[in-house]
This record gives sequence, C-alpha cells and structure tokens, in this order.
Amino acid sequence: MKFALYEWSTTILLVVLTSTIAAEVAQNRAVALKTLVVLGTIGCSLYVFNTLVAYISMLSLGIQAHPNDLIIGFDNYRFFNHIQTVSLPLLALLALRSGSISSDLYRYRYGLRILISCWWMLLFVTGGRGTFLGLFVGIFIALFLFRHHAIKWCCHMLIGAMVGLAASWVLYTCVPLFLGLQPFGLLGNVATRTVENVDSSRMPLWRLAIEMTMAQPWLGAGPLHFAHVGRFQQIAAHPHNWILQIASEWGIPALICFSGLIFLGLRHLIRVSRLPNANRADCLTILVALLATGIAIVVDGLVSGLLVTPSSQLWIALYVGFSWGWTEGFNRSITASVKPKIISSLTFGFVTGFLVLLLALVAYGLWPAVLNLPNYEKGNDQYQTNRSDGHLSPRIWRHGFF
Repeated sequence: MKFALYEWSTTILLVVLTSTIAAEVAQNRAVALKTLVVLGTIGCSLYVFNTLVAYISMLSLGIQAHPNDLIIGFDNYRFFNHIQTVSLPLLALLALRSGSISSDLYRYRYGLRILISCWWMLLFVTGGRGTFLGLFVGIFIALFLFRHHAIKWCCHMLIGAMVGLAASWVLYTCVPLFLGLQPFGLLGNVATRTVENVDSSRMPLWRLAIEMTMAQPWLGAGPLHFAHVGRFQQIAAHPHNWILQIASEWGIPALICFSGLIFLGLRHLIRVSRLPNANRADCLTILVALLATGIAIVVDGLVSGLLVTPSSQLWIALYVGFSWGWTEGFNRSITASVKPKIISSLTFGFVTGFLVLLLALVAYGLWPAVLNLPNYEKGNDQYQTNRSDGHLSPRIWRHGFF
C-alpha cells in the first residue's frame, strides 16, 4: 500500500506543478520563454561540461570508457536519453528564437547552436534508439502538419544532428582509436543491437503486462506494482511502454482517460495555430516545436521508461506546463478579461493541508530506505543472492528501483 500511495502522491504533485507552471506562463508568455531559455541553457551547458571533464579524464588516464562512465549522475545512461527526448526540441526552439526573445540572448545564438550539437553528440554516443525514433517521428509529423512553418525549426534540429554525429565520430571513435583504445560510444553497435535483439528484451515485459491487465482490467495490479509482479524476471521494474504500464497498474479505464488527455492536448496545440493572434510566423514556430516534443514523448514512451523516471517526469511537467500556459494565453487574449478570484481562507487551508498530506505520503513511501541508501542497496543485493523466490522491488531505487 505504501508504494501505491507513493505513486499516487507523486503523480498528483506533478499535476500541481504542471498547473502552477501553466498559470505563470499564461500570464506572461514572453517572460516565461526567456526564463526557459536561461534555465535550459545553463543546466544543459553545465551538464555538457561535466561530460567533457569525464571524457578528458578517461583519455588522459588511458581508461577504456563506457557510456555509463561518461554520462554521469544517472544510474543508467538511458535515463539521460529520456531527458534528451524532451529537451532537444526545446533547445532547438530556444536557439531559433533567441533574437526575438532578448537582444542579450541573441549574442549567444552560436553558443546555443553548439549546445544543440553537443546534446545530439551525447545522444549518438549513447545510441538511444527510442529517443531517435521519437524525435524523428515528431519532426516528420510537424513538417506534415505545419509545412513551411516547420522548416526552420526542423533545419535547426537536423543540422544539429549532423554536426553532433560528426563530433561524436571524431571525439568518441577516432580519438580513442588513435590513442590505442576502443571507441567510447555505442553508435557503432546500434545496427548490431537492432538486428540481434530487435525488441531489446521488451517482449517478456509486454507479455507480462498484458497478462496483468487481463487479470485485473478495471483497477490494475496497483500503482508501482509491475516491479513486484515481474520481480522474478529480473529484467526491469516497468514494462517500457506507457500504454501497458498504465493498463497493468492503473487499469483500462485509467488508460482511456490518460490517452484522452494526451489526444486533447495535442489537438489543442494544432487548433491554437488557427487563432488570429497565434497565426504568426514566430508563434507558429513555437507551436511546431511544442507539438513535435509532445509527439516525441508519446512515441519514445512506447519503448522506454520515460514516463516513470523522476528526472524525465520533471522535464515532462515543465514541457506540459509551458505548452498548457502558452496556448491558454492565446485563449485569454481573445476573451473578455476576468478578474482574479479571491481564494477564501477555508479553501486556502484545505489546499495547503492536501499538499502537506501528499508530501507526507511521499516521505512514507521512501521511508526508511532514504536514510541510508548504500546500506539499503547492499542489503537488497544480498537478499537477491541468497533467495530464489524474489522479493518486493518497487521501482523507487536500484535493482528494480529508480
């Protein structure tokens, strides 16, 4: 029960965060976009710097590096790929719109383009096929729906991809080979992995998720419970497919509701482009990037754990909040002004108490492992070694945990 409550509470808190971001963006779209530029650029630039430090350190020490050694700060470099699915399209948008956002940012437009290339380079190094698939499907659909309005943004994405591919080949393949090491990246193994293991061992997970759904179609096995039911397989703590995950854990009615929200959101992005005050080149470029990002998230989530990884959950909340607020701002501008509602003290107290309850449930779900994670994971390893019956492994921590 504690793990189900943990997922319920974190999901609701993500919705609260998304709606808060949307409310801020709807009030002033220009300021919100500038803030997104600054935060996104600083965060991604610092991470590129970290990866380059790791890369140079491995070369100078003559150590044969693996992407897990180069993509630091993540238990699995695939979790970093999930973030790239959301952040890459937005970085291309920021580079394209830097001049109209701020004259100060325009001076750094070439730096933003270099950052996009570095982000693509790291994607080629890790060989994230789900991210590749999602991004290119998003680009194709954006071109199909918005035609010439999508060309500039798509060109920024594709040029960044080509430069990133060249940089990854030189830095992560040629340089290590020149120094007597094997290539650092996984780009050369993508085709081999695809041929030898097309589904990347997803089929047993999907089969189990379907069985769970058929066994409990209305309410599912419970939030976070795929990791427990599938613990004997020792492959993954989630089915690597958001449709099967929600159906098996939350039930088919919840899946229908969630799918409906996704459909309505993407349709709303397309419909906003027809509004008179949004049918401008600069606004359409933003809508192109937002639509392509949403499609990339949906497609990548069909073959990955993008929906369950906390880091990508945060990026998705940022994306959905910004998209929601951006489109809502156009709706507000064509309707009569509405006076802000005054919240009563009773309502304020109720909302505050509800948020405190959610935070308490999060703490309850993490207790007591959060007090000493190294010892907890060590004990988990020993338990799995000594017992063959498996045990409860919700996907909060490693070994079935995030």
